[in-house]
Amino acid sequence: MSQARGPSRGTATAASTRLSPRQLTSFMSNASSAAELLRLHSEHGAAFNEIHLATCWSRLGRIRGAERASLLRNDGEQLHPLREQSLAALSGWSGYAQALANIAHALGKLQPRGAESAKLWTSLESAVIGEVRGFNPQNLANTAWAFATAGSAAPALFDAIAAAA
Repeated sequence: MSQARGPSRGTATAASTRLSPRQLTSFMSNASSAAELLRLHSEHGAAFNEIHLATCWSRLGRIRGAERASLLRNDGEQLHPLREQSLAALSGWSGYAQALANIAHALGKLQPRGAESAKLWTSLESAVIGEVRGFNPQNLANTAWAFATAGSAAPALFDAIAAAA
C-alpha cells in the first residue's frame, strides 16, 4: 500500500503510528479489502470512535464473493475484535444516529450469522431504540431494511421506528 493510502504493512512503525481521527477515517475509506480494514482495526482499534466503527462496518458491508464468505466463516471469527468493540460502544451509545443507521445497514448487507452476531444485532437494536428520535427518514428506512433483511424479530424496534416516522 502506498504511503498516500495509509501505513505500509511492511513498516515497523505502522502499528505504533498514531493516526488522527481524520487520517484513520481516510485510510478506512480507501481500504481495498476486508483484510486491510481488519488490519487497521487491529493496529488502531483503540483509537476508534463511533464514526470509525460505523465506517469500518460500512466498508465491510460492501465486501462480496469469496472474500465475504471467508470473512463470515466460523461464526465470523475474523470479526470478533471489531464485534466486541462494537458491543462495548453500543452499550453506551449516545447521539450518533447516522452511525447507528450505517452500522445496521452494513450488517444487513454483510449478513453475519451465529450466536456472536446475534449479540451484536440485539445490542444494536437496543441502541437504535434509544436513539431513534434522532433518525432522519433515510436512517429509519435503512435500519428497518437491515433488521427485516436479517430476519430479526424485533417488534420493539419496529414499533419505535414506526412511532418516529
